[in-house]
Amino acid sequence: MVRPADLWYVVGLIATDGCISRDGRHVDITSADRQHLETVRRILGLKIAIGKKRNGPRTSVSYHIQIGSRDLVRFLTAIGLTPRKSLTIGPLDVPDDAFSDFLRGAIDGDGSIRTWIHPGNGIHQWALKISTASPGFAVWLRSRIEDCFHVKGALHCRATGLKRPLYEVKFGKLAMKIILRACYYPGSAALERKRDLALEGLRSLNKHRWYRDVIPRLE
Repeated sequence: MVRPADLWYVVGLIATDGCISRDGRHVDITSADRQHLETVRRILGLKIAIGKKRNGPRTSVSYHIQIGSRDLVRFLTAIGLTPRKSLTIGPLDVPDDAFSDFLRGAIDGDGSIRTWIHPGNGIHQWALKISTASPGFAVWLRSRIEDCFHVKGALHCRATGLKRPLYEVKFGKLAMKIILRACYYPGSAALERKRDLALEGLRSLNKHRWYRDVIPRLE
């Protein structure tokens, strides 16, 4: 029996780093980390093979699994996911009590937890970003995160050199801590390098207990 928390984590991965096949019977999940896909297999109780793939002759190798399940495809379709979703994905029907697990999957998929040193004051800065090619998904994700965690974020659009821009949902250090504390809880399935970054970010010191309207208070 798959735990609901694990299922919604995988849904978050599929929404960002996965796809539903055109035949309506398979779901593909891709990752640069083979160990991550082994974790996905384990929590779903699957014994399917992990394959390799390349997007071009000079690109690095990535890994993928293909899950054959009409029930899973029907479930994903019911909450709003469709084949060829990259540009069309929009709001998804994710329950409030499952959103932290879904979001952890989305962060492990197309998210980044970044840190750098401010050139002016020498203080470590942190930010959480989730990227998507779909403006509808970006708007929904930002709004849902803000509502669920009572934080404020930003939405940026940047050119990529391709036909379509990339949209980034971004949260600064204080808001990031609220989000990561809820998502990367003990015992949760996660991409280990993202979990390590999340824990490092949570341990980082705060220089302010509030900053404008980003977050009113950090306990």
